[in-house]
Amino acid sequence: MEQETAVLFRRISTVLVPTDLSAESLKALTYAAALVQEFDANLHVVHVNEVDFAQPGGYSLVTNPEIERSLQKQLEAATGGVITATSHGRTGRAFDQICRLAREITADLIVLSTHGRTGLKRLVLGSNAERVVQHSSSPVLVVRQHEREFISDGQLQMQRILVPTDFSGSSQEALEYAVHFGRQFKARLVLLHSLSLPEFISTDPYGPHNIRPTWDEARGAAERQMRDFVEGFDFGGVAFETQITMGRTAEEICAYAKEHEIDLIITSTHGRTGFMHVLIGSVAEHIVRYAHSPVLVVPGSIKNSGASKRAG
Repeated sequence: MEQETAVLFRRISTVLVPTDLSAESLKALTYAAALVQEFDANLHVVHVNEVDFAQPGGYSLVTNPEIERSLQKQLEAATGGVITATSHGRTGRAFDQICRLAREITADLIVLSTHGRTGLKRLVLGSNAERVVQHSSSPVLVVRQHEREFISDGQLQMQRILVPTDFSGSSQEALEYAVHFGRQFKARLVLLHSLSLPEFISTDPYGPHNIRPTWDEARGAAERQMRDFVEGFDFGGVAFETQITMGRTAEEICAYAKEHEIDLIITSTHGRTGFMHVLIGSVAEHIVRYAHSPVLVVPGSIKNSGASKRAG
């Protein structure tokens, strides 16, 4: 398992941070700077001149002195001047240009912030953070204002990492990624599975109309699945515990993270796309939207990504 994990976890050597020069993106830069120092990585920053049409290529930040000055001020504030960054300028749809650049520079991690817009505008237009999560082939760390922090005075202090699991291959990939973070930061992993009991409608006119498994039956089955899941996994000495709850999966994850002061949620996405994805969304995107902890989303297709490479 350790050899497979090494393929999955790409040593973090290149970190990309999109910025719109807002206070929210300054926070993303602060997180990225701490991670860059922890992993001795390279930092790239991109500003997108957003227009609602596709446009290949970039633009020179030097041609816009105001943006260049603002970007340098952000970098100074976030890094204290001890980290240098490669700056990029792009024009086009923000999420598309961010994902394109991440592939071009083989980014091992994208760190971005979300403005947390709500209401009809957010529902119709989505957010760039969610769209990057949907389309990125690199892991994405999403941070926001007014959430639990795992950075203090520029230092990473991570004690508890929540790893939601449905026992699928995608959630196993997220767990493999989380093990490396747990080892790096000496953090404890919490594997969480949430049960949502389905209802069955009986066609027997003389039988009960609503048939559903009992909580005890469902919990027993989930506990057996969890045991099988962890017994076949190499945690490499990283401390972990398991938890099973009942309720709507995404809501339970967010509630557990808030109640137990989780420092980081590491989850996976099953990679649904298209109109069905727009209508239904995904658990990962719900967590990105509502969790009060930073969320690191690992693409379910990362093992097959062309950008994948062995850990150094």
